[in-house]
Amino acid sequence: MKKALYLLLLPFALFAADDTAVTVDKAQLEKHVQEQIKREENFARTQTFLQGDDYNLSEHQVDPNDLNSVKVDPPEYEFNMDDVYD
Repeated sequence: MKKALYLLLLPFALFAADDTAVTVDKAQLEKHVQEQIKREENFARTQTFLQGDDYNLSEHQVDPNDLNSVKVDPPEYEFNMDDVYD
């Protein structure tokens, strides 16, 4: 669990190491970290992880009727690199 926590905090450490980065509100950062720790504890306690059936990907489906309106560029078969080697 500590390893997962370190991986979770790695982006914040990298962000804090950058001198040109905008300063992050410490209270907001602490709140976010505490929320993530609670989520990790929940996963460790219940040992339940999301499976493929748990995800709802219906909003990313493509309507097959819309594929007819997609413009397809013709392939360019006249690809010549002779001038590159001159």
